[in-house]
Amino acid sequence: MKRFYTVKEAAKILGFSTNTVYKYLDEGKLIGKRIGQGRFKIPYPQLEPYLGEQEKIGSFLKKEVTEEEDSIEKVVENIGNQVCPRDSDFIFSRLFWGFVLVGMGVIYLFWNPLGSLFSLLNLLLGGGILVSGIFMLLVNILWEESKLTKLFSNLFSLTFLFSASIIFSFLGNFSSLVITLTLFIVIITAEILRKKVDWQDCSSFREFALLSLIGVLIIGLISLIFPEVLIFDFLKNFVISYKLPLILIILVGFCFPLTFLLTSQGLLTKIEYLLFPVMFVLAVAATLGSINKNQWDVAYVAYLYSVFTLFMLWWKNSGRKIGDFSYHLLLTIFVWIMAGILLGLLAIFGLQEKVKAEAVSVTETELAKASDNFDNFFKVMDASFNKKIIQLNLKSVLTRGNEEEAIAAAKDFYESTPNLKRIILYDKEGVGVGVYPRDTIAQGANYSSRDYFQITKNSLRPYISNIFESIVNTEAVVKTLPIVEGNEFKGMVGASLDLEKLSLSYQLPISGWKVYVFDENGKYVLNLETAKIGEKAPEEIIKASKSEKKVKNPKVVRVFDEVRTPKWTIYAERSSEDLVKGLSSINLIISLMIYINTGISLCTGFVLARKWRKKE
Repeated sequence: MKRFYTVKEAAKILGFSTNTVYKYLDEGKLIGKRIGQGRFKIPYPQLEPYLGEQEKIGSFLKKEVTEEEDSIEKVVENIGNQVCPRDSDFIFSRLFWGFVLVGMGVIYLFWNPLGSLFSLLNLLLGGGILVSGIFMLLVNILWEESKLTKLFSNLFSLTFLFSASIIFSFLGNFSSLVITLTLFIVIITAEILRKKVDWQDCSSFREFALLSLIGVLIIGLISLIFPEVLIFDFLKNFVISYKLPLILIILVGFCFPLTFLLTSQGLLTKIEYLLFPVMFVLAVAATLGSINKNQWDVAYVAYLYSVFTLFMLWWKNSGRKIGDFSYHLLLTIFVWIMAGILLGLLAIFGLQEKVKAEAVSVTETELAKASDNFDNFFKVMDASFNKKIIQLNLKSVLTRGNEEEAIAAAKDFYESTPNLKRIILYDKEGVGVGVYPRDTIAQGANYSSRDYFQITKNSLRPYISNIFESIVNTEAVVKTLPIVEGNEFKGMVGASLDLEKLSLSYQLPISGWKVYVFDENGKYVLNLETAKIGEKAPEEIIKASKSEKKVKNPKVVRVFDEVRTPKWTIYAERSSEDLVKGLSSINLIISLMIYINTGISLCTGFVLARKWRKKE
């Protein structure tokens, strides 16, 4: 025999209509406990004075017990197959996990966030996460506790979450690692705690608090070790400068309150009214920051987290019940919200890609001009040097071997040609007989073993060297021009280029782009970071230059071209975030529209559910 009965059950036992039962409750003829708007729990002793036949009651109660035993394996054990905030409502936490997995799977499958080099990896990883998310949602749609299906769903999800965590760790994508690792740990921990601890009371709220706690701990740990992964620059600077205050903020501001919420005592307090709005604001900020950083999986999860934060806050304190129809209606609303978030992010993504494409088109034209200017620079230098060789009668100067005369000639070359670091006049033996600006180490040194000297002497043609370490221990590129009489090599002019000045001179007229040049060996010839001149360019850039004319990924946009003489590679680079920052206001408007859509959708769902209950 049950201790309490609903209005509908009491009406069935007594043979009255539900309206009559409500009337008796209003008049005080029946006393019940109000558990929500229009819902009561009526103690059995209140029904006894109105009962007629004992056999009717016994028959009904026997049937009722049988029906109750059949429903023990349901996910939600409550009157009329309903859930309330304190009655095994873990279906909502599973909904969140399922929606996170589905959205991330869609993003990895169709937005290719790992780049073209990992297209197969995107397919496998995205497909697996998408299927695991769909399966988890299907388990919730069936709304029944099947150990086998739940076990399979969890194992399938955990497999791909663990794989994704390893891949993101390997790639250094720590923002995405936070999501996958947090979900991986939460699913395992929640299942363990549900078996070891009494989590039937407000379990969905507790699991959401557990997810938040683990997420905060992982974010805090990764931020302390790798502060550069943080979305906002001011946070990076804060973490680098104030590690101890950050630890205190994480522990006192978030970890301790969230841990307290996991306890039975914590559930009786209203601390979530202070904590959850802060978490909502942080999630919204993370959403907008991730959009600007092109971190679409983080933006999606942050969006969804902010929505569920407010929903969980309302759900825990609402005292409402949700029946089978209302639950599936709410599930449909959340699917619509998830689709709205993905479509909104897709709209922002499309706008950003359009801006990138337009910028790349302009940059390709400007970079081609820069490449032509580089070629013309060397052609003009050859023509100028040939005139100087004739004007200064350089053959005779080298034949006489007078150092002061040779230095004066070198000075004339140097002062008439821009972007030079040094001029050296070499005799036919490779000795530097004239060096300007003067240098005691370079003056009189023998350069015959240098490749650029041998190539010029043997080919009797101008030559441009790759970058190398000069005799004075600086990175150098030498442009040579042979001095020939008939077919006899008399010496040559060698111009050492000022690579720092050239790095500045050959930047594009469009702001924001940085131009780099590397030689046939992959070493930087031009680089605004002068300390990197002579260093090897990253392997990914060298490979991309051979196979693609442009590269667009979440971090940078690159456009490649070639310098014909010498055969160097020139490319322009700009951060994706900087390129699309002009869309910040549009991003904000679309984000607000997504939240408005979410609010309207939830309100519509609850209104429809209430109307259905009244008809029932």
